[in-house]
This record gives sequence, C-alpha cells and structure tokens, in this order.
Amino acid sequence: MKPINFNLLFGLFFGILAVGCSDKNEIPVDADDNFITSVVLSVNDKTYDAVIENNTITMTVPYTVSLDGAKASFIYTPSAKIFPDPTSITDWNTERTFRVTSFNGATNDYTYVVVKDEIRSEGDVELKKNSEVAAFIESGVTIIKGNLIIGSDAENAENISDISGLSIIKEVEGTITIKNSYTGGTLTGLDNITKIGGLSIGSEENPAANETLEMVSMTKLNEVTGNIHVYNNGVKFVQFDLLKAIEGDFVISSSTLTTLQIPELINVGGALNIFGMGKGAISTLVFPKVQTVKNSLSINEISTLKSISFPELIETGSINFSSLPIEFEKLSMPKLSVVNGDCFIISNYIQGDLFSTTGNVSLTNLDEMSNLATVTGLLSICYFYELSSLSNLKNLKRIGSLKLEKLISCSSPIDISDAVFSNEDSEESIIRISECKKLQKLITKDDLSNVSIYIDAWANNYVDFNFKKVKNLSYITPDKKVFTLPIEEVHGDFYFGAGMKSGIVANNLKFVDGYMHLKINMMASNLEFSKLEKIGGQFFMEGALNTPKMVHNFSNLKSICCNSNPSYAKEGKWSTNDLPYGGLDIRSTTTYELFPVLEKVGGAGITIHGFSAFSCPELVSIAGSLSADAASKLTSFDMPKLKSLSGVNFVKLTSFSDFSIFEPFIKDNQITEPNWIVSGCKYNPTYQDMIDGKYKPAE
Repeated sequence: MKPINFNLLFGLFFGILAVGCSDKNEIPVDADDNFITSVVLSVNDKTYDAVIENNTITMTVPYTVSLDGAKASFIYTPSAKIFPDPTSITDWNTERTFRVTSFNGATNDYTYVVVKDEIRSEGDVELKKNSEVAAFIESGVTIIKGNLIIGSDAENAENISDISGLSIIKEVEGTITIKNSYTGGTLTGLDNITKIGGLSIGSEENPAANETLEMVSMTKLNEVTGNIHVYNNGVKFVQFDLLKAIEGDFVISSSTLTTLQIPELINVGGALNIFGMGKGAISTLVFPKVQTVKNSLSINEISTLKSISFPELIETGSINFSSLPIEFEKLSMPKLSVVNGDCFIISNYIQGDLFSTTGNVSLTNLDEMSNLATVTGLLSICYFYELSSLSNLKNLKRIGSLKLEKLISCSSPIDISDAVFSNEDSEESIIRISECKKLQKLITKDDLSNVSIYIDAWANNYVDFNFKKVKNLSYITPDKKVFTLPIEEVHGDFYFGAGMKSGIVANNLKFVDGYMHLKINMMASNLEFSKLEKIGGQFFMEGALNTPKMVHNFSNLKSICCNSNPSYAKEGKWSTNDLPYGGLDIRSTTTYELFPVLEKVGGAGITIHGFSAFSCPELVSIAGSLSADAASKLTSFDMPKLKSLSGVNFVKLTSFSDFSIFEPFIKDNQITEPNWIVSGCKYNPTYQDMIDGKYKPAE
C-alpha cells in the first residue's frame, strides 16, 4: 500500500471549498426579480414610449402609424431572461405575451397591446380656402382641441363647396362655425364627428347670407357641450339622429324648414328655440324624447305650423308660443308638470309676413296639458276663438300670474282653486281676464291677498268669482245687472266700472286699503257697501248720483284717504274748473246723506260736484280743502261736528251765500288766505271779508 499523500488531500479539500465559495459569490442580487421596466419602439425616425401598468404594456401611436419593422428597446431585470426575444420581432402591431424568467426560475408574464390614437390639433383650425381644406385633410388630424372655422364672410372670399374629406375628424372641442363662403348643400364630411363644443351657422343679428345649405346633418353626433345655433333661411332639413343631450342652446331659425329630426334628444341644458322668421314650411314639430329644457322653450313665427308635440316633456324653463298661426290645431304636452318662468300660448299670427289681431279658429282644447302643476311666472292664453274649455288648469298647484284674453267661446268655469299664487322674483301676482265673451265663473282660493285681479268683461257678460280677499281689484262690465261681489278685504286699490242700469252690492267689504274708484252710469241702480269702514286712499266716484231710486249704503264708512301715503285714482286738478281732485271726490244732481258716520277725510280733502245739499253729521276732520262746483241749488253744508279744515275752493255755487260755517277756521288760522278761493257764487267774500266777519252779503 502506498502511503497516503496528505498534501494532495488537503489540496483537493481546499480546492473544492474554494469552488463552493466562488459559486455562492456569483448569485446576483436580483435573482428573484423578473420585471420589464421600459419599452420603446423606434420607427421612421420617431420613438414611442409604452406605458407599463398591471403587467400590461400599452403602446399608443397615431392611427396612421404602422409599427411593422419597428426597432424595440426593452429594459428588464438584468439577471432575468425574456421570451420571445424582442430583437427577433418585426411585427409590433400585434398583441402578444412576453414571459420574464428570474435567475431563480420564477416567471412573470406581460401582455403587449397597441392602441391607435387620434391625431390632435391643439389650437383653432381655420379653413378659408380649398387649399387649406386639402392641407388639413393631408395632416390626418382627427381631434381639434380648439374651434373649427369653415369658410369666410369676407366679400371676395373663395367659395368652398366640398368638405367631404373632413370625414377623418371625430371630435371638435370648440365650436364648428360655417361661414358664408361655404356653398355646399350639406355638411357631408362632418358625419363622423361624435362630440363638439358647438355648431354655429349665422346669428340672430346676422343670419347666414348664403342659403345654398339645405341640410344640416351630423348623423353620429351624440354630445354637444355648448350651443347649436342655425340661423339660415335656406335650411330645409335638420337631422341629429344620435344626439341625446346638449348642454347649451338648440336654436333653429329658418323660413323654409320642412323636417326636424332629433329622435333621441332627451335633455337640453339651455334654450330650445325654433323660429320660422315670419314664414314657414313645416306643419308638425315632434320632439319624441325630450324630457327637460332648462331655459326657454320657444316656437314662433311659423305660419304653416299646425301641431306641436312633446310627449315626454316634464319640466322646462319659460314657454314662449306667442305667435301661433290662426290655423294651429294641436298642442300636446301630456306630461308637462313644471314651467320655470312664463308660459305664453298665444295665437295672433296670420300666414305671410303680417301680424293680425284675428284669433285662432282651429284649436278647440288644451286637454293634453292636463298635468301642468307649476308655472312660476305668467300663464297667458290668448286669442283662441274656438277654445271652449280650460279644464286643464284644475291641476295647477302654483302659479305666478294668469292672463286670459279673447277666448270667445270659453264658457266652462276657470277652476284654479288648488293654485297658490307665488310669483318669481317677488313680482306682483296678477289675474287678468278680458274679452272672454262666454266666461261666467272664476274659482280660486278665498284668500288672494297677494294677487291683483283685473276683470274686463265684454259684450254684456259678467264673470262671477268666489275670492274674499284680494290685493287690487278692477272689475269692468257693460252688463245691465246688479253685481253681488263676495269680496271682504281689498288690500290695495278697488275699481269698478259699471254699465248702464248696473250696480254693485258688496255688503261684506270691510276695508279698501288703497283708493276706491267707482265709475257709474247715470242710470245706475245700486251702490251698497254696508260694512265698509275704511278707504285708505282716495274715494273717487266717476259719474253722477242722479236718481232718488238708487239704493246706496255707506252706513259704516268712517274714514277716507287717511293712510300716511294714500293712493289716488285721480291726482292734480280738474281741467274744467281747476278744483283739486279730492280725497273724497263725488258728484250728484240731487241730495243725499251718503255718509252718516264719516268722521275723517284726509289727503286733498273733499271735492263735490252738483249737490243740492251735502250732509256729513259726524264729520270731524277734513285734512285738505272743501271744494265744490256746479251746484246751482246748494245753499249749505250739514257738518255740525267739523273741527279741522284747511281750505275752501268754491266755483259757481250760484245759490250759496252764507259762509258762516267757516268762521272758526278763519279765526284760528286753519284756513289761510292762499287757501280761500271763492268765485262765481251768489256771494263771493274775500279772505279779508271773512276776517271782518262779513260771512253773508250785507242786508
């Protein structure tokens, strides 16, 4: 046996140990990593960086760019391996998977995808010439970040008739403006646009001068962030098949419009206005899905229009149908509940260019508006001669004001008994009814203290009502009857204009806070106000009390025109005699004790005309003057308790000669010389005569 060579054994051991230590030192620090951190493709001297997120490599390039033959630069974990090798790939237009295997053998898969992006133009694009149109098409731009202007309004601008090549455009963030030098008949070329900031063709002040454009159609348009304004009398056809919402206004103004198609439009964020510019070519306007219009809804000046339909409309801003033609037949808005503003439904427009006072003879009902619950402004329905009923108003819960005029055939009661009157912007609420020949009844809530009511009956008609409290009341009728009014309180002014042989009985009326103006015929029969205690403003009676058979009753009236700032129906002076309009101003041809308990008259005092005697046994104070004229039989005044009077103005009291009643007011200087005016009487004492005690003519 050979002896063991220990030196050799130790050498082998240390050699093996050294090899083991060497392998351990060569394991990389990223041995567990398997990540791709960057992908860049280069093609045609341009580079494109990918976005890596959630193991997806997204390469975004313009849709016109092909990645065939692109050079790839991948950055991934240095100690890892990748498969397939990016350097071996030439077709980078195709989706594929890359596997990254770490030094220690763990795998990580990445999906590579290509997104073909649009080409964007950052500013406004203005195409005034055909060459500019061609250059833009060549650029391949699909998204315009600003406005797009096609054509020019310059006098010698080059005509542009073909923009079909603009079909590459998919989006215009600003407004598309079509100017006069564009002479195409359609907007073919804009058909692929899905989103715009707005569309402008002409303006209200300057409609488009070039009327060759007959069709406005963008068949793929579904979003408008601004306005669509088309003011062009040549436009016959408007079509937006996919448009569901517009944030701004939708306005079409054309006298030749024959077709309007917006079948999917639901919401209008601004105004919806259609105008015929005084003429028309369209007979029916249908908005099948429109539910809301934020601002005004206006359809006017279309002489051929016969029907308007909004089957789904629920809420709108103001409605302005103020010039519907005389042959208009149907207005259908069955779901309309809220009108935030005024609602004008008026027919005073005749075919052609002229307006006429001739009313509509075709619309017989408004039944398809029966869901209307709120009109925050004025609801005005006028000039519909064959409209027989307004039963649709029964569901009103809130209304600002109501105006009904020349509804010649409307005979059924106007029942708005559930409606609260509350006008927007704190404006005065009003009910105005005039020339409604057959209308006989208005039904409201009892308390209309915040509402002014003006009723002008027509053709021997009257309108009965049930309200008891009102702000202002004006009632005019030529009918030959005595009107019994249930009114109890008038918080403002009260005017009643009576016809021949008519009269008024208002024996529940307690006060009138403003003026009371009664215009009576010389054959009037009744003036009865047995509970009336106060008229805060002027009491002016126009017409004469001239028959002993007249029934009159002011048995509780104690004060007239004594408010701190009284209102007047007539102010200043009478032109015939220079007398002031009195706080109490009344005329008679005979003797009446009209005011048995009257205590105070303020304002401009009392002015009487034509009385043969005047008695106010409880009158204590006249704030102004006592004025009288045209009383040939008046010889005295029965006012035994009068303590306050500041003036006398008598004209042509040809039988009046005893001024003793005014002695105390002269002596205590209540009546001063400028306020002593006497002329044309049987005796005309001067102020000095009164001071000297010459109250009667010398015997």
